[in-house]
Amino acid sequence: MSDEIESSGVATIGEIDPGQIVDKAALLAPGTGFGLVDFPVPGLGVIKIKALSRAQAMAVYGRDLDAAEMEQVVISAACVEPTFSKKEVALWQDRSPAGGPLLALVNKILEISGMEVGAGKNAYKRFRGAS
Repeated sequence: MSDEIESSGVATIGEIDPGQIVDKAALLAPGTGFGLVDFPVPGLGVIKIKALSRAQAMAVYGRDLDAAEMEQVVISAACVEPTFSKKEVALWQDRSPAGGPLLALVNKILEISGMEVGAGKNAYKRFRGAS
């Protein structure tokens, strides 16, 4: 079974022609729909981030994670330059103020991913049993 997808020779992403069927190969190509967004970290520089893929977003929602784990998964998946492992995000969490750039980064990732901003707070409340 081949992972290649044949091009149908119809409209590709970016070429909008009403009535034409989208080219499946273009739709399923790696990186389709993932523009990079600069996230400034005051005094340190910029982190280049991307929206989470649908699969990554569903994996976050489909797991029972506490807020810290959710941040680790989201940040490690969305940061493109530099990249961060979950362990590196955990270290950053240890060294970051509660309302610092880490929270703003998670909210920006969720925003560009079309997810609920504030999900980190909701996860914390769910974990702590607050309503």
